[in-house]
Amino acid sequence: MLSKNKLLGSTLIAGMAIAGGMALAPNAAYAQEEQVSQVDEIVVTGSRIRRSPTNSPTPLIQIGQEELMQSGQVNVIDFLADIPALSTSVVPEDTTGSNLNDGGLSLLSLRGLGSVRTLTLVDGRRHVGSTPGGLSVDVDTIPRLLVASTEVITGGAAAVYGADAVSGVVNFVLRKDFDGLEIDGSIAEVNQDHQLSQRLSVLWGQNLLNDRLNYYVSGEYQRSDEVLDADVDWRRESWALIGNDSDPASASSDGVPDQILIRNARTYIRGTNLGGMTILATGVKPSPAGDPDVPFGSCSSTSFAANCFALAPDNRLDNAYLYDDNGVSRGVTFGTIRQGTGINRVVSNGGEGQLLNTEQGQASRLPESTNYRFQTGLNFDITNNIQLFAEAKYVEEETYDAGQRVFHDFNIRQLAPNTMGAITSTSAFEIGLDNAYLPENVRTAIRNNRRDVFNSAGVLTGNVADARAQHKLYGPARNQLNNRDLQR
Repeated sequence: MLSKNKLLGSTLIAGMAIAGGMALAPNAAYAQEEQVSQVDEIVVTGSRIRRSPTNSPTPLIQIGQEELMQSGQVNVIDFLADIPALSTSVVPEDTTGSNLNDGGLSLLSLRGLGSVRTLTLVDGRRHVGSTPGGLSVDVDTIPRLLVASTEVITGGAAAVYGADAVSGVVNFVLRKDFDGLEIDGSIAEVNQDHQLSQRLSVLWGQNLLNDRLNYYVSGEYQRSDEVLDADVDWRRESWALIGNDSDPASASSDGVPDQILIRNARTYIRGTNLGGMTILATGVKPSPAGDPDVPFGSCSSTSFAANCFALAPDNRLDNAYLYDDNGVSRGVTFGTIRQGTGINRVVSNGGEGQLLNTEQGQASRLPESTNYRFQTGLNFDITNNIQLFAEAKYVEEETYDAGQRVFHDFNIRQLAPNTMGAITSTSAFEIGLDNAYLPENVRTAIRNNRRDVFNSAGVLTGNVADARAQHKLYGPARNQLNNRDLQR
């Protein structure tokens, strides 16, 4: 510690000298000086002890077990994701229809930087990861009855823990002195169609040797029913925003909404059933720059870009064919309100297209899951400074979810003699006009097809023969059955 008494004495002497020199100052100023209280002593203290970066202050959020249990949440992740810093965490409904083998995972993400930049610890130690080829921890594998508290460090801790702690650390502190039997269960209806989420958790522990030794056994069973898009009322009603009007970025408001909300939104992007849709090459006239509802898109005779095969804005029915269950082709019937912007007008209110949220985009909102989780361990205080601990864990998880359907594009054109079709990309194929499964009336329409050619100003520059078409087809849903075994 440092004392400044000598410096204070010098300061007081200097102050007296200055006060004597101010005797000729105005009376008002002198009276103001008299009001200042006299200070007898000022002591300034400080420390020269260097602080280690590992001991420096850091933001900390702490959640107790009572808060977690009283929340009523079935999963720990659902409670933690309500914390603003963890609001971007991955919950089971976020994993449906996404990457392979990640269905049903619960992964923490601080500040939106992702689970790979958020370190999850248990009693300050790293935990085995659950993601394929990664170290991200499924927090549902941590027994909820064993959790005494949860610590969330929202400041970056990469200097201490490494690159996977860039956004912070979440540490689960387990109970080390539990004695007795605790049973906790819940059953909840997760949707109005009576899908259920059920959980039963059991914890048994005992203290021995004057409470120096504690050992425990934990088990948990959890099952959740699958919830599909079609099980949710507002998804069944198929609400959607569709383009209605486009304006230049610099234009003032013209009073016409750029988007409108419609109910019973249906799409024709790949037909109305598993038969798909065939669209002949077409030329679409672009709209003026002052009202760009139809953007300009050039279409060469060799390109199979999407703007060459569009459901034209003028509602022409002669360039698109649908198929019934017997393979018979027919035209397209649109609904009362149709998408008003873009080259390809595939969405309408009503009509015979597929419902956006349940037929065209049918998927799982919540995966079906069955989980068994077991953990046992002990904590032994050998001395006041030496502790022995042991832990064993086994987790078995099975999840099933329906993903978005697969899709294919078949490019149809006249192939050279003795030439077979080809796979042009992951989901695109090329077939010839002589394909045996192409209806004769559609084949004839493709051979006789002509399209208009426009420049960027919307001026018609020609009309050319273009014997090409594109068949768009939906396949089955990409369902996933994931089985994960975790041991520690």
